[in-house]
Amino acid sequence: MKKIILIDLNCILIDSLSKSKLLEIDTIIIGFDSKISYIKEKYKVKNVFSMESINEFYITEDINLDYDLIKNFRDTQLKVEHFFSRVTTDINSIQYIYYSALSYWYEKFKSDDIYAVFSAGLEYGSTFDTVIYDIAKKYNKKVLIMEVAMDNGTISANQLFNYVTKKYMKINPISNGLKPLNVNDFLFNAHKIVPNIKSKSMKDLVRKILNKVGGYLLINFINQLLGRFRSIHHSFEVSYWTYLKNYLYTKNLSKYYKLKCVEIDTNKKYIYYSLHVEPEASTLARVAFYNQLVIIKTISQCLPDGWILYVKDHPHQSKDLNNASRYYFLTTIEKFRTKRFYDEISKLKNVYLLSLEVDSKIIVKHAQAIACINGTVIVESINNNKPLLIFSQETTPFTNVEGVNDINNLSECRLAINRIEFDNKINYTNY
Repeated sequence: MKKIILIDLNCILIDSLSKSKLLEIDTIIIGFDSKISYIKEKYKVKNVFSMESINEFYITEDINLDYDLIKNFRDTQLKVEHFFSRVTTDINSIQYIYYSALSYWYEKFKSDDIYAVFSAGLEYGSTFDTVIYDIAKKYNKKVLIMEVAMDNGTISANQLFNYVTKKYMKINPISNGLKPLNVNDFLFNAHKIVPNIKSKSMKDLVRKILNKVGGYLLINFINQLLGRFRSIHHSFEVSYWTYLKNYLYTKNLSKYYKLKCVEIDTNKKYIYYSLHVEPEASTLARVAFYNQLVIIKTISQCLPDGWILYVKDHPHQSKDLNNASRYYFLTTIEKFRTKRFYDEISKLKNVYLLSLEVDSKIIVKHAQAIACINGTVIVESINNNKPLLIFSQETTPFTNVEGVNDINNLSECRLAINRIEFDNKINYTNY
């Protein structure tokens, strides 16, 4: 039996892998503390951690300080620091957890005969995934990721991502019992996140009313007054007042953003850049370079005469944050969106911000091309047969679609836009 490490936050792979006659699950990392005992008992796995509890486990273990090891994994450290920057500014504690995790997994792979790492989910850049992936890669182990999207654990592509080679491996969805997707369920923010509050009792009814009046922040304000509010994310406690302060910050920033916006002119030739939510793993963890200001400036430098670049913020950047599913984005949001961020975009030649009220379908329909790092805007563009500039650094399977422009530098960006200028007809033959 070959030992594997399994990262299965939503427990969608453990049932099938536990039945394998070739593989033995040495360690599994799941999403919730409440399921640890159940998983241990049902699947007889010795090492079971949740993505929250594992940090506390790391710091109880002996640490092997090795400066060469630290230097060799600087990229890993950067990803982890970015991940934790979503919930805290305590850099010493972040690094303490990171070095403890690095030491633990380095010794684990050195002493135990681990065959491979399997994961169900996108890379978050944390101590429960990226540290393990990178050390496994150092030891020449297999690292295979079944990428999922949305909150319900939907598999987003019929491919496995090979983390070591950074290539996608095609799998047969039919023989693996996978159901086909309705692509329209994923487009133009069709997937709405709503609080899951069901009225079963008077208490639930009161919560539902409070949520309707003032959202999740009002509910937790009352919990704060009653001394019942406690919010812990990845070992770091966040005060109620931090959430409230940053919620008011987003409201003020939204007003500023609106002042910077212009009306869309669909008669002009334009490229559309769709801003990504920040902080988010799709940019902070999965790509080596993610500064959106630099990407936007690169596109603006390559625009033909008379063309403009429209930039629109993601609707979830400042909206829909006052609910149980997304409130944690408020923790350190002021680090990722500022007035200066929007000012720098507006300063660029022929670059304009668009209001969130402008329908993305209209923007995509009339654009000469769409640009982004990754995300569902890629599928929206392909479905509308629009030229694509993707700055993905091999983090999306759609770079394998013939006709997609996968941009790695300024020269490639300029060449792609020149091709689009003179022949913007596209045929995504193998989509």
